[in-house]
Amino acid sequence: QKPDDADLKRKLSGAAPPLLWRADAGYVYDGYQQSVIRTAEHNSYLQIGRQFSLGGVKPSLWSRHEWQQHFQATDNTYYLGGSIRPVNPIAIQAESGFTQTPNFRPTQQYFVRADFLFSRFLIPSIGYKYLSYRDGPVEIVMPGLRLQAAAWVALKYEYSNSNNIIGTNTESWQSALDFQFGENLSGYAGYAE
Repeated sequence: QKPDDADLKRKLSGAAPPLLWRADAGYVYDGYQQSVIRTAEHNSYLQIGRQFSLGGVKPSLWSRHEWQQHFQATDNTYYLGGSIRPVNPIAIQAESGFTQTPNFRPTQQYFVRADFLFSRFLIPSIGYKYLSYRDGPVEIVMPGLRLQAAAWVALKYEYSNSNNIIGTNTESWQSALDFQFGENLSGYAGYAE
C-alpha cells in the first residue's frame, strides 16, 4: 500500500493505542479417578499487569495471587514478575513467588525464561525454576518450542527435568494449543504427563 492510500489512512485512524493495563483470571480443575486421597482439586488465579513504553525493550510488570486446593488443603501464593526484550531477538521473563504458610507449595520460588524470537513461526525457549520447600530445594530445567501456525493459533511443547529433594530426577512434558480470539480474548487446551 502507498502512503496516500485511502484504505491505509482509514485503518490508521481507527487504530487504538496498545493497552497499558491488563487483568487476567483463570481456573483449573484436576480430576483423579484412581486415587482415594486426591479426587477433585482446583486452582484459580487473578493477575494484574502493566506494560510500559520505554523504547523497543517493551518492559512489563505484574502481580498475581493463586489459590490452590490440593491434597485436601489450601495454599495461597503471591507472585511478582516482569518481562523485557533487552535485545532483539531475546525476550526474558522472571517471576518470584511466596507462600506464607504452605501446606504443599514451596515457601519461595523463582523462575526465569528466555524466548528466542528468531522467526515468527518457530520460537525456542529455555526456562529454569527454583523451588524452596521446608525439606529442601527442587530445581527444574524446561526447554520448549512454540510453533505459531497462524496469527490466531499456536502449538506449544515444553519438556521438564527436575532435580528433586531426595536426589532423584523426574521428567515430564506438556503441550498446549493456544487460541487468540481478537484483541481481548484468548484461551488454550493443554495436556501434560
